[in-house]
Amino acid sequence: MGVYEAAYMSGQTAIGGCAVASLVPTSACSWYRTIPPERIGLCGEYDHQGLAKRVQRHFCHKFETEAAGMSVRQRGRIVILQGEAASEEVLKRLVQAAMQTEGADAVELHGVTIQAHK
Repeated sequence: MGVYEAAYMSGQTAIGGCAVASLVPTSACSWYRTIPPERIGLCGEYDHQGLAKRVQRHFCHKFETEAAGMSVRQRGRIVILQGEAASEEVLKRLVQAAMQTEGADAVELHGVTIQAHK
């Protein structure tokens, strides 16, 4: 049927900063010692594509065959969905599930098609 090109935003903006009064290495900001949420892997390790992998795992557990035709990628904190969805309702649920994943700020749809009903 139709091809969807869209972006869904959470409306949240994260701006980080740090002011350090001394040059002592132990006073570094805590965000240097933690893994950014979009880089947390399936087992809590650092993974550059961790967000995409966690979203894909969530799709497999929650949607089983409904998400089989959907590929998941990421660009920073943005989840990119591409492929085929069974219906617009399924697509909406996939977007909602992706947005609920820790580290996701937005979901983009690139060439997503809705299956034609027979």
